[in-house]
Amino acid sequence: MSTEQDAVLGLAKDLEGINLLTVPNLERGHQSKLCKEKTTSDSSSSRKPSQQRDNYRKRRPKLICIPYTSFLHTGMHNFLTKPPRDIFHESKEVALFTNGRAYTILRKDLIPNLKESIAELYESSLLEAKKRKVPYLGHDLFANIDEFVPMTISELDSVSPCFSYIENWILDNPGKDFKIGKKFTVVTTRHHIVDLTMHLFNRRNRQTSLIVTYMGAGLLSFCRNVKKDSQMSKEGIYSNDPNMKKICYSGFEFENWVTENSKVADLTGSKCPIFSLVESKLSEEIGLLIRCEMDAFNPVSETNTELKCFAPLSMHNSNHRRKLLKTWVQTGLLPNSDIMIGLRDSHSGQLLDIQWYSRDLLCKKFNHPGLPTNKKELNYNAQIAVEWCHYCIEAICKLVEANISDYSSTKPESFEIGIDTNNAIVITKLKTTPKNVELFGM
Repeated sequence: MSTEQDAVLGLAKDLEGINLLTVPNLERGHQSKLCKEKTTSDSSSSRKPSQQRDNYRKRRPKLICIPYTSFLHTGMHNFLTKPPRDIFHESKEVALFTNGRAYTILRKDLIPNLKESIAELYESSLLEAKKRKVPYLGHDLFANIDEFVPMTISELDSVSPCFSYIENWILDNPGKDFKIGKKFTVVTTRHHIVDLTMHLFNRRNRQTSLIVTYMGAGLLSFCRNVKKDSQMSKEGIYSNDPNMKKICYSGFEFENWVTENSKVADLTGSKCPIFSLVESKLSEEIGLLIRCEMDAFNPVSETNTELKCFAPLSMHNSNHRRKLLKTWVQTGLLPNSDIMIGLRDSHSGQLLDIQWYSRDLLCKKFNHPGLPTNKKELNYNAQIAVEWCHYCIEAICKLVEANISDYSSTKPESFEIGIDTNNAIVITKLKTTPKNVELFGM
């Protein structure tokens, strides 16, 4: 067996053990077409022993593709009686960030607070909840759309709050490197983790792609791949389709309708987005600093509340189950979160109902043995989503480690990471760092 094959088998075995040692009824990911190439290696030549040691990193086989067959997961029919509490086993909020400034996590007054009657829905009986909701129902969720200015795409993807937090930490801890994981710390916005996780549950996905940049001292950043998602500026709230724009806007109007104004505004008086910075640990080796946009805070239950606006939901509709899984994953990345869903009339935009869910209740809504099985999308199993999320991040770190020039180098190195239609994870080293990538300390 060649050195290259040894390397591949060793790395594949490492991946198979990722956080799955206690998971029952494991299944292996099926892949109809394996990666054509797993490793590349430099041609060997006769060198002195000292040169061989010095050039080990340059000569070792480089892992460039991890096949889906390496992914071991829970059986899709195995719905756990108690869903996972959070996506990562250890997560904590460490700071709030808004309008270019960092604040302590105790400053909940900066976050839009739920209005009193809405805040009390979480502990209300059906009759009490109905009374509390009545004044809010019938509101036009398409109102004020012409006045709305969304965040720019660059703002949506910015990790500058994370870098500001790291810079402040280094000032308080001179001479030390900022590390959450012993080997790697991933800096990212929340939606990149959500997108990686949801790739497995949407058979229409052709590819999920992002740019990963290594900046030295184990620091990695995730950033959008502009070349692969150029359509983003024409989709969702940025769409030229007036109907699509209304549907997306309804969520923002719902937020405005059920919350009190926060104390933070920009120079024009408009509300500024507020972010929570969350430190999470996937393992002792890998940690994350995640920028999570905040929707609302419930001052009664003292929880972070994710606000969503949907058309009436049916759990016999695959798209609706996928939406709820995505919401469940999203809230699992921000500790101490619950969910408030506004249901709208698709045509008039009127608010029909407001429903509160804990993460456990939401999970049981779309993970129920009585629902039709969707084998192609792994039955939207929440436990599999957690396992796949962990697997993706671990795989990306392994691929980067195998392809960087030097772990101790501070010169930025960027890579394109892609998950293809066969769910294989592939790395391609870029000659230069894309212009949209933010770099720490620059």
